[in-house]
Amino acid sequence: WIVPPSHPDSVAFEAAASRGLARGTLVVAAAGNEGPGGGLRSPANVPSVMAVGAVDNALLTAGFSSRGDINVAAPGVDVKVLRPGESVDF
Repeated sequence: WIVPPSHPDSVAFEAAASRGLARGTLVVAAAGNEGPGGGLRSPANVPSVMAVGAVDNALLTAGFSSRGDINVAAPGVDVKVLRPGESVDF
């Protein structure tokens, strides 16, 4: 369910995010995983929140990534992560 910007939850997210911005804190949220047919998910759909989309290894929009007013994109496919107790040598 996509929460529209006029929904009370979105209004609350915008109020909180804009207060944060006024105090030097940026709220960042995932755009969502709705794919090309879906818009931004809450709270990424309000103006004071930075919306992050996903790209694949070819730097193309990931198939699952929501579309819309995306502010920045980051790797979202085959991302390597460490589990507790694991390490890596650089």
